[in-house]
Amino acid sequence: MQKYIVLLCVISFSVVSAAAADTAAPKISPVHSGDVSTVSSHRDHVKLNAAGYRLLGEKRYHEAEILFLRAAQQQPGSKYYHNNLAVAYMNQGKYHKAYSRLEIAIALDVGYIRALSNMAVTCFHLFKFREAYSYYRQVISLDTGYARNRFDRNRVIEKIESLKRENPRNKDLYYILRHLRTQQDVSP
Repeated sequence: MQKYIVLLCVISFSVVSAAAADTAAPKISPVHSGDVSTVSSHRDHVKLNAAGYRLLGEKRYHEAEILFLRAAQQQPGSKYYHNNLAVAYMNQGKYHKAYSRLEIAIALDVGYIRALSNMAVTCFHLFKFREAYSYYRQVISLDTGYARNRFDRNRVIEKIESLKRENPRNKDLYYILRHLRTQQDVSP
């Protein structure tokens, strides 16, 4: 338990915002009702996504989760809806569920940068450090600017060093630190 609390306290780079979600689905006017029961009566997955995205911005994560889940059920081939659902899960600390949805989003588009960066954060919270680093490197290789915006490299190094002090036997943390210190933020 102590390790998990330490991890949550030190991983400031993993704060997930609505910016990690995606509104790239076709644009229409979002439903303006704040009542999930009213919004959920709509069958239009685009409206569900737009309303869920708005709820993310209002930090109403459970309500956003419900809407994104309905949108994903209506359009299971949409990488955006699976990613957005994962963001709602991440903001509630439901990292295993987020991981599952991000796997789907990435399977739908292996170069989907938002899902890859969200997967890096999710893996970190699940103590899958090498996997997190692998996704981090993919994000860098696809879009260095986005990676710099999303992950403050020096801060990531500081946080991993702190975790290493708490977990001196974790070889993955040593591996990641060595690579972060020696590699530039360019394609691997």
